[in-house]
Amino acid sequence: FRLEFESNQAGIASVSHNVTLTNGAAAELVITQGAAQLRSGIQVVTQPRLALRDLDDNLVPSEASVSATVQGATLSGTTALEMVDGLATFSDLVLTGTAGSYTISYAISNPVGLSGLSTSEVVSLTAGAATKLRVGQQPGDVVAGVGQAVSVSVQVLDAQDNLTNVTGPTTINLS
Repeated sequence: FRLEFESNQAGIASVSHNVTLTNGAAAELVITQGAAQLRSGIQVVTQPRLALRDLDDNLVPSEASVSATVQGATLSGTTALEMVDGLATFSDLVLTGTAGSYTISYAISNPVGLSGLSTSEVVSLTAGAATKLRVGQQPGDVVAGVGQAVSVSVQVLDAQDNLTNVTGPTTINLS
């Protein structure tokens, strides 16, 4: 930008000077877009984006290695990647586990000067695609020729045994 100095005194000339501002040193790793719409065993719909920022929240265009980890579930896909110009976008993360809340942690591993930078986010994992049925309530013994109420329940589960939200008619064949 350009600084201009002027005086309202007669005979004093104005002066200007060009100034170039640059970002400071990387001070934090920030999540610019959090992971969203996580279903167990299915690629995350909204993949996370990260940025290196200085103390004034300016983007720091540095190269760095960043990784994503989670405790209590399995995070797969490309979990480690290189930041380019201070930015990283994950593209194929998959979280697999029991439905619930998890914390995804992101950390810089290289270069050494940035290796202490990290951040995390809490995400909600819901059931994945329906893959199997489980009998929830078994029918009791029935006596032929006697009218009896028979109650049976069937649950639709994903591959990790999470109860899914499948709705609609279900056909049960008795044999």
